[in-house]
Amino acid sequence: MHRVAVVLIVVCFLGTALANAQATDTEREAAAGILRQIDSLEARLKPTENAQRLAARNDPARDRVLARVATVWNSELQGVSDWIGHHPEVGWHEFQAVDTLTTLLRSYGFQIDTVAGMPTGVTSMAISTTRRVLSPSPRPARCSST
Repeated sequence: MHRVAVVLIVVCFLGTALANAQATDTEREAAAGILRQIDSLEARLKPTENAQRLAARNDPARDRVLARVATVWNSELQGVSDWIGHHPEVGWHEFQAVDTLTTLLRSYGFQIDTVAGMPTGVTSMAISTTRRVLSPSPRPARCSST
């Protein structure tokens, strides 16, 4: 279950980073269609309303997952997010960010594969059911750089 939480955080983080990655008029124009699709999907899924509905429920299993998400965010992912934010890369050339994120996912037992034709495109799959215990282990090298 914690792997799902890690993947959700990474997907949300990447979506936000990619939406803000377009720095020039050309990049914004190229991304406009995708952003319209994202807006359309958001209108259909209504994530805010669904999140509010789900948050109002009494759900101990969900609360355990959210506590785990908070632990992972505070211990590792916030540092990764900060590092990537301080080391921006041009869209479709996010080599350092991908290296940092794949290192982190591998540390959680994910198998990482590249996407054909996309040097910074990756997919991941959990390959271990062993739960990784968060410890003071070192973060991926890129996370501690400034």
